[in-house]
Order: sequence, then structure tokens, then C-alpha cells
Amino acid sequence: MSYPHTWISEDTVGSVAMPALAHAVATYVGETNKTANAWSRVTDRLLAFTPHAESSTLRQIFSHQILSERRFFAEFLGLDEPPVPTLLPPPATPKTPPPPPPT
Repeated sequence: MSYPHTWISEDTVGSVAMPALAHAVATYVGETNKTANAWSRVTDRLLAFTPHAESSTLRQIFSHQILSERRFFAEFLGLDEPPVPTLLPPPATPKTPPPPPPT
């Protein structure tokens, strides 16, 4: 799928040691780029939105999605999880919005 911005380029992934798992890596890249692109389109004001006092904010939902994919794919492939600062925007906490995508 093509998105306005690519956060994880397929070129940076390189070849997969086990070709049978290449689809898992491609899925991770695609899902992360999809979530990051959706996140980048939401304004800061809306990231704080919560429909109910006990609900998560949009920011927390996006962060949870990216960090959950990170954990699932790392465990599935038997790899170390990438550090949070490499996945979430500075200051790399689930409570901060991402910077706008480069233009």
C-alpha cells in the first residue's frame, strides 16, 4: 500500500534470513506505516479526545497499537524489541503526539 509518508522503508529492512517469514516482516512494516500515517493526520487537539472519562485518548490508542505490534512481531520472530524511542516520536512516550510528517 502507498502512503503519503513512509516511516519504515522496505529498503531498510533488507533481506530476511528465513524467507518463509518474509511476509511477517512485510506485514509489520505495512501495519506500522498504516498506523503512523493515520496518527500523523490527527491534530494535537483531537489526540487528547476521549469519549468517556474512563476511555483511552486517541494518542494512547495509537501508541498502544504501535507498541503492541512491536511486541507481537518481536516475539513471533524471536527478536529483541526495538526501543520505544525508535518507534514513538520524541519524547518517546505514549502520551505525546507525533511530529507532522516531513513535507
